[in-house]
Amino acid sequence: MNLMSGIVDHNKTARISSEATFALPEQMRTLAPGEYRFGVRANHIGLANGAPATLKVAATVELAEISGSETFIHARHQNLLVVVRLEGVHSYQLGQEISLSIDPRKLYTFDHNARLAAAPLGKGVA
Repeated sequence: MNLMSGIVDHNKTARISSEATFALPEQMRTLAPGEYRFGVRANHIGLANGAPATLKVAATVELAEISGSETFIHARHQNLLVVVRLEGVHSYQLGQEISLSIDPRKLYTFDHNARLAAAPLGKGVA
């Protein structure tokens, strides 16, 4: 699971960097303002497709590896490193700029004691 530090503010929004903010999805709306760690599985990060409910994150490819019928991209956004699992064989160059998409409804949230504070809702989301 990819883990990233973030802040939930009083306006019911969260940010994981100065350039990446999102409105809190339903499962996070009861969180108190403060610092949290957000977790997302590699297969729940994709390439930005313009869907309005997603968090767009500009990133740089640090490594792209093909494993059978999947491609794993190791990418950096500021001080955040993430691993993305894409179905299919794809070619990326080191240093290539890409735009990642994360659906906030698929984020897990952990408090400062590493306890689960919020989890995705519904079947098929986890």
